[in-house]
Amino acid sequence: MAVSYKNRIRSLRKKLKMTQEQMAEQLFIDQTTLSMYECGNRDIPVSILMELSTIYGVSVDYLLLSLIHISE
Repeated sequence: MAVSYKNRIRSLRKKLKMTQEQMAEQLFIDQTTLSMYECGNRDIPVSILMELSTIYGVSVDYLLLSLIHISE
């Protein structure tokens, strides 16, 4: 099953039950900027990736990997 980084950061935010506005405030960015990251319309700066990894409790690698392999 393939999961893109944009879907991953969106699903992790939703798992924390945070709106885009709430997450954007935590990252000190505009909600529209976060929306562009989640839609894949804008590249995510390394500093934001590092902050997201801290907030979500995952590695930057996990956020960026384009595939998650699910073994059965």
